Amino acid sequence: MAFKKSNLSNINPFMFLIFLLAFGISCQNQTDELFRSAFSDSDGDGIEDREDSDPDNPCLPVQPTNYTGFNVFNQAWKNSDCDGDGTLNGLEFEQKRNPYLDDNTIDTDGDGVPDFKDLAPENPCFPKQDAGYIRFNSENELWATADCDQDGITNSDEFRSGSDPYVPCNLNFDIRNFTRELRTVDSNNGEGITIGSAGADCGAFTFSGGSIFNQGCFNDDILIPVVFTPNSPESSEGTISVEATTYSCLSEDRMSTRNFTVEGTGIYLGELGRIELNYTLITPNGLVEGILKIRSLSDPGDDDQGGGDDCNLDFDFSKFEGELSTSDSNNGQGKTVGSLLDSCNEISFGGDFLNLGCENENIEFLIFLDPFEEGGSEGNAIVENASFICISAGVETLYSFNTTNGYFNGDNGTIELEYSLSGGGNTTTGTVIIGSSGDNSNCIFGGAYNSIATIGEDQSFVDILIEKSGDSCNDFVIIGDFLNLGCTGEILLEFFIGSEANDGGEFEVILDSQTFNCTDESGSIITYTVNGVGNTLDNGSISLSEITVTDPDGNIINASLFLEKK
Repeated sequence: MAFKKSNLSNINPFMFLIFLLAFGISCQNQTDELFRSAFSDSDGDGIEDREDSDPDNPCLPVQPTNYTGFNVFNQAWKNSDCDGDGTLNGLEFEQKRNPYLDDNTIDTDGDGVPDFKDLAPENPCFPKQDAGYIRFNSENELWATADCDQDGITNSDEFRSGSDPYVPCNLNFDIRNFTRELRTVDSNNGEGITIGSAGADCGAFTFSGGSIFNQGCFNDDILIPVVFTPNSPESSEGTISVEATTYSCLSEDRMSTRNFTVEGTGIYLGELGRIELNYTLITPNGLVEGILKIRSLSDPGDDDQGGGDDCNLDFDFSKFEGELSTSDSNNGQGKTVGSLLDSCNEISFGGDFLNLGCENENIEFLIFLDPFEEGGSEGNAIVENASFICISAGVETLYSFNTTNGYFNGDNGTIELEYSLSGGGNTTTGTVIIGSSGDNSNCIFGGAYNSIATIGEDQSFVDILIEKSGDSCNDFVIIGDFLNLGCTGEILLEFFIGSEANDGGEFEVILDSQTFNCTDESGSIITYTVNGVGNTLDNGSISLSEITVTDPDGNIINASLFLEKK
């Protein structure tokens, strides 16, 4: 078979060119489509859509701060804010900032202004801030060592002492000498305590509390403003003034008040932390003049004015001097150091007396001893608005400590305080015993208890009370239907807590054999005999693990009782 040759010369060159061009474009479109299907990144985050968990979100997955795989031309990426700092990615890229790093967190000098906004990022005092500014980072070394108000005191020292690092005020002494619990000595009424605090203005202080003038006021909202004026710019001493200030004094029964108005002038010794105010006081009974001295709890002063030489207590005060043991219902055993003051009614205690884990040794508070009768050895122990800073693991916590009830026994050297403690956003209540030895550790027992009574395999919950029997911290009484026997009348059972702890810090508990009457709902009276033994626990609980109860017919009931303080 013969083939006929094609005549290419008959093909139109122009039409052939169009054919080639169309074929090439088709191939190119197919290639582009294949490329697009192979790599598509809708959100511009540099992650292929098929690999992207959220292909329409440029900020997911979250990228590290050094990520650079993004597409700066992608509109979705440009209009997002992946670091959440309020600036869009595109604008951050144009400003040569990092779109994956919140620049607000970068503050080299600690002045509270992020570096990207700070014209002087290594100068903590620029830009200049107004009084009351608090956005600084007190732990930043550059800020802490600077002196932004140029008063000669570093920012850190001013921050710690409570003054404003942006307001020039150099009184040439540590103002913490007057911003803590202090003792007062009044020429008319004897000794008391007060809490000092610094005001917003330079040299302005306020002294508060119900016993500033020791007038028997039972309200703590008494505030006496005092203005310090230095003798010279370089002096740590100067004069004080109190403008006419009226305050109300609440009676002990909280039913009536008396109004007083005080004003006066005096002097201060800043480095010693002493104030002497010559005042006039308008009272309901007329005008009174006097001298009020304020100083630290441990400062005995240069005289014995205010309380006289007579002492209304009679016992060996050395029992409250030196290192003493403490037993706290919340935190267990601890130590404190007692120091005797000029006034026999006051004792200063220092150290971590509540066993909070405080690492600092400058904790100090004052206990006022108010005897039941003149020349007595027992009475009320009072702590009003004691504040202290506890440093634990490098963290400072300011605590406020107040007693709700307190008792002292000078003969056996013990002080028992029922207290409330506020700090770190929490308020707790408890009981702490201060004594000359560990023998008083079990004085923490007493009060309302939740208890679990177990008889055989049956358990029941019972509310009972425990009270001390007399002054001893060894003899106690259980009050209530302790085993939930259905008794309607009051049951009193005496038990004993030993004075010597075992190796685990537990004390023996003995319920000596004794009888009690149980009146049931029908009015019948059943007489039981009970005895038992057990031990105390570290958390202030009591476990009577072996209790034997015998009914009138000689039947024996074996039981146990676990008591946890409410």
